[in-house]
Amino acid sequence: MTPTSPAGERARDRDSRGFTLLELLVVLVILGAMAALVPPMLSRGAAQASLKRTVATLASELRQARSDAILHADPRGVVIDPTGRTFGPVDAPLRNRIADGIAVRVTAADIAADPDGRPGIRFLPDGRSTGGTIFLGDQRRTYQVEVNWLTGRVRIGEAGDGA
Repeated sequence: MTPTSPAGERARDRDSRGFTLLELLVVLVILGAMAALVPPMLSRGAAQASLKRTVATLASELRQARSDAILHADPRGVVIDPTGRTFGPVDAPLRNRIADGIAVRVTAADIAADPDGRPGIRFLPDGRSTGGTIFLGDQRRTYQVEVNWLTGRVRIGEAGDGA
């Protein structure tokens, strides 16, 4: 057995000490603060994703109705039910749901409403439409889906940006 020097023992003890209790507590406080901040950020992101998905789906339904009207030489349309929080093709079950927390406002011609009085937008075989604007929004952002009455063109924009 070889004796070791006291200086060598001190150096070895210093290298294998690890973390102090204070260092561990600081790390735990930082992790706790991050854990408290992440869920609200994720929920805001999920709400925005739901809003964008609803806007894109509505625009897609409108574009599909215009294409079908031209292709089949027969008027087609989309109905928006703000009360029932749904939308979809005329003469079909309204299959698309508008999530809670999304406000809906429709500006459309009365002639385009369905028999139940729900607002809608109709497309003619030549591509024209009754026109209208649908506003979808939450507390942070509002989008407008605008249908030009003369061309039937569907555009998405943020409300107030001149889209």
